[in-house]
Amino acid sequence: MEKSLYAFEIGNEVDGWGNGKHREGNWTVQRYVNQWNEFATAISRNLTGKNAARLFQGCAFEAPRHINERTDCWNIENAELDGMHPDKTKTVSDHEYMGANCHYTGAGPTIEDTLFDRTNMLSRVWYHDYLGNATAESGIKYVIGETNSISCQGAFNISDVMASAVWAVDYVMYLSSLKVSRVHFHMGTRYRYSPWQPIVYNDSAPHVNPMYYGNLFNAAVFAGGNKQTEVLVNETNFGAYAVYKSGSLDAIVAVNLNIWNSTLDPVARPYTALALPEIWKDAKVSRLTSPGVDIAGNITFAGQYVNENASIVGQKIYDKVTGGKVLVGAGEAILVQR
Repeated sequence: MEKSLYAFEIGNEVDGWGNGKHREGNWTVQRYVNQWNEFATAISRNLTGKNAARLFQGCAFEAPRHINERTDCWNIENAELDGMHPDKTKTVSDHEYMGANCHYTGAGPTIEDTLFDRTNMLSRVWYHDYLGNATAESGIKYVIGETNSISCQGAFNISDVMASAVWAVDYVMYLSSLKVSRVHFHMGTRYRYSPWQPIVYNDSAPHVNPMYYGNLFNAAVFAGGNKQTEVLVNETNFGAYAVYKSGSLDAIVAVNLNIWNSTLDPVARPYTALALPEIWKDAKVSRLTSPGVDIAGNITFAGQYVNENASIVGQKIYDKVTGGKVLVGAGEAILVQR
């Protein structure tokens, strides 16, 4: 695999392995780190002839909820303090989702209380902000190693509709402003939160899902690399971000997480105005939009869409800055570039 291999993980979500599930009941962070070092040393020696090589992404813990405690709490800060060091560890990883769809017997999650609840997102990301800062001096980069909208392969009418694309923009933009070096989205052939289905499955032809458009948007933001982000607006249903390249303002991103469904009159769609500096009066605005956050069809980004052959169709269409402002509709995201 050579350069295609990013890193090895030794175990997945091992913080849930105790109580006889995969390990003995007194399974602790220290016991895990001791065993992890033993395995990592053996693998390093076998592959490189050396006892230590930075081949591994450590931890891969479930979403962190217990921090700032030098006890047996499972978090990457304690793992590093207990002996997971940069001689073997390329990155350390935690997982995160905005909600769960596992073994529900009653009402499950909704768009309103998961993806379009920024308080929900921010409260979960807070832990990653803390841990990214707490481990920054170790020389080991912090990664969100598994994430997506709703755990257990996503939820119908949440993970597979426009809401997921808009949420993904806000989520990735916010994480990029923290000490989080990478974000890996979980997917599977027929998973509801996958960006695409590459094969025929149960009479469903190959196609892209709404999340693909969120990926297109984020790729446009970070194209070329060496980008830095800063939060400009951080409200309950609205977020805006400045994107810098080599210290100079390169783009502005705005996300409107107010609900707008396809059944409503499009003429009545509410918009939020974002004021821009005078020097941005000739900027081009790429809009991620659809008739509503509750559907999967008719999504466009900068006027383009992806067809059944996975080709991007149409010429790019940019909105203009009017009166020093741009409008962001409910359930939309915009990318402003000069």
